[in-house]
Amino acid sequence: MKKLSIPIFVFLASGLALASSCPDVRLDNSGTLASYPVFDQATATASTDLNICYAATAAHLIDTYRATQKTEKQMQTEITSPWWVAVNYASAFKKKEEDPDVQFGEPDKALQALKADGICTQQDLFENKPTEEVIQFHQLLRDFYKSYAKREMEDASGSEKLRGILARFDFFKDPKVMADVSVKAIQEKTFVQFLRSLFQAKCQGKVKTNSPYEIERIDADRLNLPSENKADLIGQTLLRSQPIEVSICSQVLRNPQYVPAEDYKKCMRHSVLVVGSREVQGQCQYLVRDSYGEESCQRKRQGQPWYHPSLECQKGQVWVPGQALLLNTWGLTRVMALATPPGPSTPVGISSSAAAATASSTKHLQAQAPPAEEAENLHR
Repeated sequence: MKKLSIPIFVFLASGLALASSCPDVRLDNSGTLASYPVFDQATATASTDLNICYAATAAHLIDTYRATQKTEKQMQTEITSPWWVAVNYASAFKKKEEDPDVQFGEPDKALQALKADGICTQQDLFENKPTEEVIQFHQLLRDFYKSYAKREMEDASGSEKLRGILARFDFFKDPKVMADVSVKAIQEKTFVQFLRSLFQAKCQGKVKTNSPYEIERIDADRLNLPSENKADLIGQTLLRSQPIEVSICSQVLRNPQYVPAEDYKKCMRHSVLVVGSREVQGQCQYLVRDSYGEESCQRKRQGQPWYHPSLECQKGQVWVPGQALLLNTWGLTRVMALATPPGPSTPVGISSSAAAATASSTKHLQAQAPPAEEAENLHR
């Protein structure tokens, strides 16, 4: 990976340019995200973290895009399940792994999987059960599959035990369907394919197709994209009433003074959404939607606050100084309409050469496993 070569003094000087890229926008109050709750990928004590932030951001991106064509009532009932996203992503892009799981992934490829597989809502998949219950269900299925894969039980007893887990969670209402699905699911070669078999059976006849859209991934690290260009991309996207995914070093949420190493692979990679921006005393701040639930502002990790005490936190969303977030951003993802309006094709503030490189890096991805050298691109 190309090393970051943006001088710190250039970054700090960009504060003057942030004003034009810092619209007074909030999509979470009355905007396109107003009807969507903050997803929670961990238990209340954070003892279990599924690390599917990439799936949560992908689900929000596609839902807010679809919301531009839906009524408010439809928006409230058609919330894409991040669990569905994670399973279909892992099924498509982790084929070469010996024992794949849903943990860690890339939001742009998760969106590509959604284009291929369609959408199953959280209501249709889990009937809006609490996160703690869904995580427990996931763990039970994982433990079961591990035991079955080691041939610690015969097919008949394995199918029976699986039916017990599904019945306990009330996953299928029809006993015959549950029995048939159980027999088929235990034949799958990996845990991810096993989960996908269960999820597809549950969502059969309920999967929704997507309106056509483009997936734009900007590899800011590889392009050595200056902070002012990242700010322009964020501002433009918010003004279109759409959030934007930013791939960050998560340390910045615990320490706004954190400066990443020249190689972003050495930081704790995380995927979040920017859902708003504002100016405070002449400095831009971004409203970051995380994926640890609305109670994360009160949570602690190893005795320490989830977010730095200096950051204003509201229901799982945190205001982060713009310069700090931009410095720690190594990639951005957004969903765009297929129809391109007339006008210059190069985004504001991006050189033609950088735009060409960006276009090259944002072509639609094929459903195949990423090369081994890309493994460190995965988000927590």
